[in-house]
Amino acid sequence: MKTEQKHAEGIVNLSPILPFTSPEMAVLWTKYCEERPKDFPVSRWDYVGKFNNWCSTLETASKRWIDNLHSGKDKYRDDYLHPRIRKKVESIEGGRFILDIGCGTGEAVIPYLKASQHYLGLDVSRVALEYASRKHNILLVDDEEFPDFNKDRILRFGSLPNAVPLERGEIFDEVIVSMVLHHVSDLRTSLETINEMLYPGGNYFIVTFDSDKRDQVDGFFNRICYKDEKRTIGHYKLPQGMIRNVTIHFHDNDKVFEELKKHSDFIHLDECAGIFQIFEGIKKRK
Repeated sequence: MKTEQKHAEGIVNLSPILPFTSPEMAVLWTKYCEERPKDFPVSRWDYVGKFNNWCSTLETASKRWIDNLHSGKDKYRDDYLHPRIRKKVESIEGGRFILDIGCGTGEAVIPYLKASQHYLGLDVSRVALEYASRKHNILLVDDEEFPDFNKDRILRFGSLPNAVPLERGEIFDEVIVSMVLHHVSDLRTSLETINEMLYPGGNYFIVTFDSDKRDQVDGFFNRICYKDEKRTIGHYKLPQGMIRNVTIHFHDNDKVFEELKKHSDFIHLDECAGIFQIFEGIKKRK
């Protein structure tokens, strides 16, 4: 995404330094530019701090924008999916090591952890992680740092496999991957990488869009610019506003199931809210 903003010295390309890693961030940046047009110092590095501070204090009449960075107070997620994730988290035994891929602000998982559980939350939105760190009092480590996974709870900026080096091997008992797969085109590599994080006998809980409900999901777009059998690209409607050129990859349910089955002793599929598909299973024992 190329993002530019004019100031006294001309146009500054901000994309390398601002965390535009989710559609919601683009909406927030647009709103920031509209509300704070004079808040642009000469040094472009100062933009990051000012933008993050603005996000942290931004409020509407009823809620904080940053609190809904990833969910956007989406009715489907809030009323149907998040209760299912909570039920899953509450069913996990104490003492387990949990990896939450695409944790966002942590609202769906962190409040329901047991005191004895170990937790690592990964995300590519630094703003979301900073908010989660403050709200839940969890250590946030950068992608250059090598975290001590024996600490009770950690948040880390980055994505797989870099955020959890594969040479560490199988170190998690549970992996939660909610609404992440539609961001990636390479399904097989993503699932193989997720599998490599789990101990044999470990559990996974993966949520993605139901490919059989594609027409309904496509209805969330204000305008579709391109569509083929695997993806839809267009202008996407969010509660915060509309953003352009969003890509959603639709991974066929049967292909996801067959790929997971290669690594699983048990796998179960379940539909949620008519548009989500939940894949829950257990990794094969050696």
